[in-house]
Amino acid sequence: MLLLYTAYLKLRRTSLAFLSLLAATPALAQTIYTPAALTPTSFTADVVADGAGTALSSTTHGFDTGGTDVQYCLVAPNFVSPTTGGTTRSLPANRILQNPASPTPGLTFQLQPYNGLNSLRIPGSGNGTMTLATPQAAHSVWLAAATGNGAPTGNNPVTLTVQFTDGTIQLFNVDISDWFGGTNFIASNLGRVGRTNDRFDTAPNEPRLYQFELVLSAANYGKLVQGIQVFKTQPSGVTTATVFNGMAITLASPCNLPTAVVASSVGSVCPGQSAQLTATLTGGAGTYTGQWQSSPDGVTWTNIPGATGRTYTATPTATTQYRYRQVCAAGPSSNSNAVTITLTVPSATLSYANATFCRSGRSGVPTVTPAGGTFSAPAGLAINASTGDIDLAASTAGNYVVSYVSSGPCSATAAYSLTVLAPSAALAYAATTFCRVGSSGLPAVTPAGGSFSSSSQGLALNAGTGQIDLAASTAGSYVVSYTSTGQCPATATARIEVKSDALPTFPNVLTPNGDGVNDALKLKFDYPLADVSGFHLMVFNRWGRKLFEGSDPATGWAPDQASGGTYYYTIDYSDCAGRPQHYTGWVDVVK
Repeated sequence: MLLLYTAYLKLRRTSLAFLSLLAATPALAQTIYTPAALTPTSFTADVVADGAGTALSSTTHGFDTGGTDVQYCLVAPNFVSPTTGGTTRSLPANRILQNPASPTPGLTFQLQPYNGLNSLRIPGSGNGTMTLATPQAAHSVWLAAATGNGAPTGNNPVTLTVQFTDGTIQLFNVDISDWFGGTNFIASNLGRVGRTNDRFDTAPNEPRLYQFELVLSAANYGKLVQGIQVFKTQPSGVTTATVFNGMAITLASPCNLPTAVVASSVGSVCPGQSAQLTATLTGGAGTYTGQWQSSPDGVTWTNIPGATGRTYTATPTATTQYRYRQVCAAGPSSNSNAVTITLTVPSATLSYANATFCRSGRSGVPTVTPAGGTFSAPAGLAINASTGDIDLAASTAGNYVVSYVSSGPCSATAAYSLTVLAPSAALAYAATTFCRVGSSGLPAVTPAGGSFSSSSQGLALNAGTGQIDLAASTAGSYVVSYTSTGQCPATATARIEVKSDALPTFPNVLTPNGDGVNDALKLKFDYPLADVSGFHLMVFNRWGRKLFEGSDPATGWAPDQASGGTYYYTIDYSDCAGRPQHYTGWVDVVK
């Protein structure tokens, strides 16, 4: 560090290429002054007495040096000493330094908080750096500073090195005036208090802080300022150490805004489409920024995040106006013309004559808006992609959603739900065979609401319900038809048989001679023996002795081994309706 410091001193003494400038150059028209935020390491001392308590307790150093009776601090407006009270002269409460009578109108500095480190303090010979929290470009760099224990207008030399982020520098030799009696101040009549005795100095218009402009060369205009490094040399022949206090930095740039004209690649877009906006700039100079803005009505404008370049790709979700706004740093601004991008929101409609069709014929051409689009449907629906007409006979029954996509630059989609029905009907009775007794009950049908009919007379059929009055019907086989109603009528059939429930025939004479007539005791039914269940026959002689027991109604009892005479029998069975039957009787055997 010592070698570097020595090198800077040599440069300061030997080079006339770097100008030594005090803050005396008037600001350019429309010059924009931006107080710079500095890193905490830029400051090494608290030289401002603040709050309730002694000045010694709220500071780390005095603004100057010397014996305990000559050390002084700057004063915050809220400082109240327990012995001397408050003061009527102080630094501004908002910590902003500004001189209304300054030859650089608009120049301000932002001081650090009064209750922390707020000065780059260099007593005697030494160095330090005031670093920008965010490097910025500028045409000149302004420094707010003053010297304690120095000469009012001379022999307080420092070398100020403006550092850029690319590693280059620019040197300035500056004489920093004492905080009493100097000229070109940014603030005066600030008041001060003894650091060890809390006594306020009553000297009018004192102390002061000064403004120093470091004008950058044109080659450095586009570079980002990193900070200012300060090298201080104790004046020769001065025994009391002079103290440098750097308080704040402000950056300055001229700003003459150009004329901006915005044009769009298209005037209207469909949803999801984009328009290319271009801002053409004419004239202008200095440092300014651009910002694209949008507005739904041309009255309320909103910055578009990240859109600062000369071009912007807009994808509006509604009809929107756009403009390009140019802003000088903390200063004037101007707006381009506004262009409107119209969002064309497409719409389409689709409808068929019906929502349900039978699986026969054709649906017909649907009604659509706008015309000229294409149709599509899931597999199973035979649809004409150009007209939307459906071949119902070639389609599969089911539920479908037909889609229609309109033509044109902004296509839209409409949908229509429809059902293709296959004509069908179902008919089923509880049984296919009934005894001629009671009722068949209601049949199961789908769909409901149809009518019934019989293939022939003799079946007492209710045409509205399908119920059969079996007792009123004639025994026989019938085909019952059911025809559904509705949009897709269909016919289903069921074959049923009505059987007689007449009593069996009982022979009273048996002649077992092999002629096939009355050879055995067998019952004769008007319906097939297969419809007889649980058949049980027992035969007894006149004395009650059981001679035969059988369960085959087709075989019965053959009295081949019996002698002539009278015999008795009992018969049990269930008829075609499942009803139990019991009969007793007698029969004569003749041989």
